[in-house]
Amino acid sequence: MEIITNPSAKYRGQGSSNGVIEIYTRNFTLEGYNMNISASGGLSTQLMPAGTFNTGINIKRKKFSTSANIGINYSQRNGYTNTEGTTTDDQDRSTSSNSNFTGWNGSMSYNLKAAYHINKKQKLSAGFRGHSWMNSSENFNSTSYYTGNILETYKSGFSDPTGLRLNNSGYLNYKIETDSNKSNLEFNLNISHKIGSSNSTATNTFSNESSGLNSEFSIKNESFDQPLAGELKINYEHIFDTSGWVLQTGIYYSDLRNSKTYYQYNRENDQWIEDNLYSNSYDYKEKIGSVYAEITKSWSRFSFRAGITGEFTGLNGYSNSLNKQFIDSLYILPFPNGSIFYKPNDKLGIRMYYNSGVNRPQFSDYDPFVKLQDSLSISYGNPYLQPSIKQSFGFDFDFFDNYSFSVYYSNAQNPISQISFIDDSSFLSITTPWNAKVTQSYGADVNIPVQIKKWLSGWNSFWVSYNMYEFKPEFKRDQFSAISFGAYSYLTFNLKNDFSIMNTLHVMRWGSAWSISNVRANWGLRVTKKYKKGDVQLYVDVANIIPPKSNSTDYYSNFIYSSKGQYEFTTFKAGIYYKFGRLKQAANIQESSSGQGDRF
Repeated sequence: MEIITNPSAKYRGQGSSNGVIEIYTRNFTLEGYNMNISASGGLSTQLMPAGTFNTGINIKRKKFSTSANIGINYSQRNGYTNTEGTTTDDQDRSTSSNSNFTGWNGSMSYNLKAAYHINKKQKLSAGFRGHSWMNSSENFNSTSYYTGNILETYKSGFSDPTGLRLNNSGYLNYKIETDSNKSNLEFNLNISHKIGSSNSTATNTFSNESSGLNSEFSIKNESFDQPLAGELKINYEHIFDTSGWVLQTGIYYSDLRNSKTYYQYNRENDQWIEDNLYSNSYDYKEKIGSVYAEITKSWSRFSFRAGITGEFTGLNGYSNSLNKQFIDSLYILPFPNGSIFYKPNDKLGIRMYYNSGVNRPQFSDYDPFVKLQDSLSISYGNPYLQPSIKQSFGFDFDFFDNYSFSVYYSNAQNPISQISFIDDSSFLSITTPWNAKVTQSYGADVNIPVQIKKWLSGWNSFWVSYNMYEFKPEFKRDQFSAISFGAYSYLTFNLKNDFSIMNTLHVMRWGSAWSISNVRANWGLRVTKKYKKGDVQLYVDVANIIPPKSNSTDYYSNFIYSSKGQYEFTTFKAGIYYKFGRLKQAANIQESSSGQGDRF
């Protein structure tokens, strides 16, 4: 796995201003096979079970190689949340809510890849992968609504949401070296198909404290969507003999189509009757095409890279329920980027870079149809959303080809945020996505690998960012700022008699345009005993040694929510790992040849 913090022009503009992760598969130099099986199971302190099962195989025979992996996870969870809300206008209204839930979730993933080396200069590879996820829960909640100190209404509710998502994708890749300098031409075809469905039944009972009257509101929602996407990428890299000049160019095209249906039902005389006013279906199409060019030049101590990507985007949305087009958008955007790298000696490397990219709204953000979560909560999408253009500038410092320190500044125009109001005359909340004005971010991160002889290995990472958000007049919000930071530590202590202890510690605090959380810590330990040179391993996991609690404050257009909750508890697991096979030489990892990675 390679983390590229300053990606080149060949990567798509979507999200590339934030960085790119490249994953490279294992390559076997000699024939043989390798297989592994692992399983674990345990309980939390709330007596909620959890279990995992994973197995994988790698095979190499002459010019053909393949690998396959399957993983299954299951867990049960429970938790609670307490929320206090206050309006910031002159209406003096407030709410106090309590909720708790129990539920389960399960997932299964598979990955199958194969490669065939036609000859020394040509390689053909293909693969399929998928991930399925499902969940179900039961939620109980109650809310008190106040005007001043007077309790007006009390609500008690129950809901039982369920969800299912199936993600499947496949790829075909052909690569050929075109000359003796290892210039190459690459064709890549990808296709993905997702199926998602969700169902929820909610029943709320309201008690009017002044009149003593009770009322009930029951609603049932069902949604189904199945986006299908295909993409073609053609990249050419020309290496000009040994002069250090490299030219990269290519094209990209993707086509996404999604059909979505949404049904809402009201309960009448103990029967669910479809509400045609809120039920709807629509078709969404998204086409993206791009072309890029980039030039790189390297000397012994100095190198530079400069490139530009031009992207065309066409969007089309059509409501079958209304027999009306609600999205018809087309735009062309350029994304320049570049970097300068200087290495004065073997102890120091300095890179200065500039990146630009785009964050497009998701098709769920565009959906303009009203959705009722309950009688006091309404949301709808915004077909007029614009893409957000992000630019980043920063410095990376590498010390001893091991440690790194980075600082950056980024600016995002028209960032996608959300407007959420509580109605002036009631407690009805209305939420819709909207483009804010600008987001500015200042950040830094430090990465410190650790290797002390053979008894201690791992790495530590620290990052911090300061974000400033400016809103358009529609938000009716002042400028807002938030600080996010995190510390990640993974250390493995190798003890005598093939025992090891892995310590995992995450400390973090998140902030966004509408929420600031408390500082949370996740601490876990794994004790492992190895047999047969590590081919057999028995281990015990303890996760959430100090169960983290989630506290956050959410800021909206005319109200503030403060929430306290807990969803994770100390969990104990025991597991086994078994690896076997016949390899004449250990597998090695094929690293990237891009030359852009700051660290692995």
